Amino acid sequence: MTKWSKEDRNHYNNSEVIREYEKMILEKYNALVKMQQNMNLNKEAQDSKLNQVTTDAANATKAIEGLGQAVNKLNLADDMEEAAEEVESKSEEDIFNETIEHLNDLAEIAEAEDDTVSLYEIERTIQELKDSRNEQEE
Repeated sequence: MTKWSKEDRNHYNNSEVIREYEKMILEKYNALVKMQQNMNLNKEAQDSKLNQVTTDAANATKAIEGLGQAVNKLNLADDMEEAAEEVESKSEEDIFNETIEHLNDLAEIAEAEDDTVSLYEIERTIQELKDSRNEQEE
């Protein structure tokens, strides 16, 4: 570092340009500090609002799920009542025939798709149902 003479240092310290420059730097620095403080306050406010919105959304989701479960229970109860009425109105013979018919439809689909394993299992199921039916009748 070079040493300045007293006269040069005095001119530098008393220079209007340097004083204005220092003043401008301090003003800009203070403005930046204030902006940073405002940003921190805004960020905290935004975070608290975001947390509130997140909490509200979670509560709304829980309420919707509860409503959905209640609707599902009502629908299930209605479906069970309809199924019970349908079963009561059909005889055991009708239910057996419908089951065999449904299994035959599945067997046709398996045959069309060349799914021999499924076809075999379906045919075995049909035969076992018919055998158990015959045993009950005897």
